[in-house]
Amino acid sequence: MKYLFIIGAPKAGTTALAQQLDQHKNISCSIPKEPFFFSNEFKDLSGNTPIKSYNEYLKCFPKSQEKCDCLYRLDASSLYLYSDDALNRIWELKKNKDEVKIVILTRDLVDIAYGFYMQNVNHFREERKNFYDAFFEGPDERENTLLTDYKKIASIGSEIKKWMARYPIEDILVIDNKELREDNEKVIEKVLNFLEIENVNLPSVVANESFSVKTKLIASIMRSRYSVVVGNQLKKIFGRNNLEWAISLKKSLYLKKSKRKDLSDFERNKIRTELQSEYLILDEIRSVYE
Repeated sequence: MKYLFIIGAPKAGTTALAQQLDQHKNISCSIPKEPFFFSNEFKDLSGNTPIKSYNEYLKCFPKSQEKCDCLYRLDASSLYLYSDDALNRIWELKKNKDEVKIVILTRDLVDIAYGFYMQNVNHFREERKNFYDAFFEGPDERENTLLTDYKKIASIGSEIKKWMARYPIEDILVIDNKELREDNEKVIEKVLNFLEIENVNLPSVVANESFSVKTKLIASIMRSRYSVVVGNQLKKIFGRNNLEWAISLKKSLYLKKSKRKDLSDFERNKIRTELQSEYLILDEIRSVYE
């Protein structure tokens, strides 16, 4: 059995890449896109009913249950990158002789942290109004600690090194978000060669637009397990790529476009200085794949 994990980083294009790869006949992306099965720390974050068994987990991959040419089950839980639990439990798959491939997307570290912060603000998970202050204050203890620990979220170099220390280098592919956006066709070819499957043209997918939830009540409803389960069932019935009507309805009823305030040069430079060691580690990792 073969598995492809896109383990992070969050806000670096994991959703767009997963949806694009899901168009390949040999790949079945899970519904939900982030099942968090291998990470006990994050099982409750998406609103999904926690997956309790391996057999239940396998049912998240619709194409793999049909008579088709599916070879890889794709799990794009983007917080696996920070999970020691996922690091160890996915390793158990390899010990059981399953084939495991891991893709990690990178991006400028300040942009990862700021994008994650804005997502929290837009979904009423973050009450602090200033990213710069929230970054240096540390996590908000009222939420899951990682979700509001923006320095930890940005420290992807250290997290990637943990995975590279455990898994063979030939089983990990690191890609920069800028490369994915600017030379998409080349990146997809690289991923398909990495997986050793047929290189075919896969239409690119527009990255997630920036929306905020209209009210705190709506945010609570959208995070409820009932709402998430209904959404997942629609994806399974109609197909992930045939729900434009439902997405448009959701946006018109619940969401509004949000504008992201640019960080000042002072704020960006101070945060970059704080993350300097992580930038150096990331440069070292990227050099392996040049």
